[in-house]
Amino acid sequence: MRRYLRQILIFFLLSAGVAQAADLPELQVVSVRGNRYFSAQKMIGWSGLKRNKPVSQENLTDAAMNILNKLSAAGYYFCRIDSIQQDYSSDSSLVSVTYHVDEGERLIYGGMEIIGDTLSLDEDFLSLARPGNPLFYTDLGYDLSDVIRNKEEAGHPFARLDIKDLALHHDTLSVAARLTAGPQAYLDKVRIIGLRSTKPNVIARETRIVPGEPYSLSRVQRARQRIRKLPYVESVSVPALVPMGSNRYDLLFQVEEARSNSFDGVVGYQPGADGEEGVVTGLLDLSFLNLFGTGRKAKIHWERASENQQALLLFYEEPWIFGLPINLWGEFSQEILDSLYLERFMAAGATWPALDVLSLKGSIFQEEVLPDSVGELVGIYKSTERGGALELEYDTRDYIDNPIRGIYYRSRAAASIKDYTATSGLENADIRHYETDVSWSYPVIGRQILNLQVHGRF
Repeated sequence: MRRYLRQILIFFLLSAGVAQAADLPELQVVSVRGNRYFSAQKMIGWSGLKRNKPVSQENLTDAAMNILNKLSAAGYYFCRIDSIQQDYSSDSSLVSVTYHVDEGERLIYGGMEIIGDTLSLDEDFLSLARPGNPLFYTDLGYDLSDVIRNKEEAGHPFARLDIKDLALHHDTLSVAARLTAGPQAYLDKVRIIGLRSTKPNVIARETRIVPGEPYSLSRVQRARQRIRKLPYVESVSVPALVPMGSNRYDLLFQVEEARSNSFDGVVGYQPGADGEEGVVTGLLDLSFLNLFGTGRKAKIHWERASENQQALLLFYEEPWIFGLPINLWGEFSQEILDSLYLERFMAAGATWPALDVLSLKGSIFQEEVLPDSVGELVGIYKSTERGGALELEYDTRDYIDNPIRGIYYRSRAAASIKDYTATSGLENADIRHYETDVSWSYPVIGRQILNLQVHGRF
């Protein structure tokens, strides 16, 4: 019964809405009078009104506010709409609307005076709002925020700016503000909360905050960015300052961990032919991005597609060697292909994040090809390749796995010498290898992200 009553109520409400819309007049013409600086067509576009559509008094009022807001954003703060003229047809089914607009004069910026704890502004501080130019409230807002940020960068996280006076002289507005810098803050240590498996010091060291250093807004923002880029972190809060006395504070981050370990396994059986025994096949893939909550990485991959095809990969990375932000890693892989040859690869290297967005990698490697007698018959010879590689990585992406905006650039150059066995009759080879990857992400509309990529191999 309740369901039927609800359906009946919805029907009557919709019917009332349709009837009300049917009673509204249709907008035939929209015009603007009194404009001097902006065209009537532009203002009509600002209004949002559509011809040949039903229009209400509320729609006309909203359209007037839209026009005034656009004029204010352009610096015409004294604008007004004197009247909204409505001319109806004989049967009141059509209406023509005329907005009588007075744009007023454009407001000029006279400058900003800061009094109180002025302290010297950073040399890089450059105001967007320039005295003598039209005043845009967005530029003035950015300038006021930059004054605060300048003090926060200088170690005063509790700096405060109060507007004391707005002096209007004819068409020129001057601003007077009082700046209270507040005490200078020093950071004691970094606290991490919200962890389930990761050790707090593993994440705290990634911030590179040194106990006792003065508070710096940019340093704190970069510390948060470093935490967010860790593969085992899902999200990190805006940092908070915990007072410890004597102008000393702990820097507090709340972190939500991501799923950092994965396991994939497949087991199969391949029956034998003509009385031969069957073969057990399978795949095992273990990935650890945060081994035992220490930030260590490990990967194990084993695959057996058939009796004559097998592959094995082992990888391990040890972070922060000797307390420095340097990671050492090693890799071993081996692959057997169709009983013709065995390919074995070994590599070791180091990664150094030189800057927040720039890291350098260096490695040495050795690759061996070991054929059996059948492989030599088809022209596969024993060889050993030894060399080294350098890699540069630049990354400004906000989220590594699924970026919304940012640039990723990677360039790798490798050089090696390949030695063949004497019985092959082949000369040793001097090998060069180059790789480049570029990716750019940018939000376009809503949740749609434009991602452009370029990849090169030579």
